[in-house]
Amino acid sequence: MRVAVVGGGVLGMSIAHHLARRGAGVVLATENTLASEASGRSLSWLNSWAVRSPWYHELRLEGIARYRALQPVVGKQWLRFDGGLAWGDTDEIYAHHQAIGYPTSRVPSASGVVVPPGGALYNPLEGWVDLPSLIAYLRGQFSGRIVEQAGPVRLATEGSRVTGIHAFSQFYGADVVVLATGASVPVALGEFGLSIGAATAPAVLVHTAPVRTGLEVVVNTPEISLRPTPNGGLALGAAWAEKEVHADGSVDSSTVDKMLAAARAVLSGHPELSASFVGAGLKPIPADDEPVLGPVPSVDRLYVAFTHSGATLALIIGELVAGEILTGKADPRLARYRVDRFVTT
Repeated sequence: MRVAVVGGGVLGMSIAHHLARRGAGVVLATENTLASEASGRSLSWLNSWAVRSPWYHELRLEGIARYRALQPVVGKQWLRFDGGLAWGDTDEIYAHHQAIGYPTSRVPSASGVVVPPGGALYNPLEGWVDLPSLIAYLRGQFSGRIVEQAGPVRLATEGSRVTGIHAFSQFYGADVVVLATGASVPVALGEFGLSIGAATAPAVLVHTAPVRTGLEVVVNTPEISLRPTPNGGLALGAAWAEKEVHADGSVDSSTVDKMLAAARAVLSGHPELSASFVGAGLKPIPADDEPVLGPVPSVDRLYVAFTHSGATLALIIGELVAGEILTGKADPRLARYRVDRFVTT
């Protein structure tokens, strides 16, 4: 089977990888470079935090399990499971986690951070992954073709059927096309007169220069989220900072300074921090915050993959989507995530 995957983020790369390892002839095309969009500016916290539906919680646990199976192969430089720590308004989440058996406990302190007097919630199941490193690893295992910096990749159609893609003004015929272009998926489907629910929003990620902190866990607080990076720095994100991203995808230096200050306040010893990378842009979020996965109604041979939490879900979604495409059989684990649950024409 010939499959064209459009999108160079972790979801597109994972789907392409799993398709190729099962024998498909795969071409992956992306407008810019791999990991240049949302995957390059993700906190990439591996988790099933918050109050979620039972089926989505189980899918996320499967996603985490795939990473745990991968870690002995790739080591711990860019994939770690040292746990997740959080504080703030967490009583409802704690009660929910206790009810479903998600192993969250209350702790008074943690290495590398200043835990507030009320304590924090700790979950040993959680961790983080550096998505550009994961994408590079999957690329190294990939036997198909990758077309980077292709400019806008267009779908080729005959009537209501997709026949391939145009990238670099070259046509690549395909039996199936997978649309995994993150925040632009709803726009692409709109060209077919289809509308899916999307709550896509801005995001900003700051990397710091290497710094000694003793931090091992992923930390989530009302003011800042942070985790280690492979080079000894920190990755920082903040919900409030997302509201300060400008329409052109830029952020002011004052926003970055406030994020650095919030991180210093959380870290033991309050070390000086400096930014080495600032990335801002849109992050894909379905309207109900659950994945959109499956064939596109009324468009033959087109399969869509659109989700938030791409880091946690990338490996399991790549595996399940490849299975559906190559066998033609629907996987019951994806039954609740179909496109038509809120597609309108």
